[in-house]
Amino acid sequence: VALRGEVYPASHVDVLASLPTRDQALAMLARVLTEPVTMFARAVKAVGEKQNGGAAVEAAEPAAETA
Repeated sequence: VALRGEVYPASHVDVLASLPTRDQALAMLARVLTEPVTMFARAVKAVGEKQNGGAAVEAAEPAAETA
């Protein structure tokens, strides 16, 4: 197989074929980048639940603005 003027063996074609698409690669990157934040948020929630005796901790509703 020739690509950009260079000849590659068939084994390289198999490697290229197994690579994810651009969209799949971006989704994988997003998942890797958000996982630490997700784990931190879960840890903070667990600490809050532990401090409140097991009661669920919910975000406060923002106050409605008056005109």
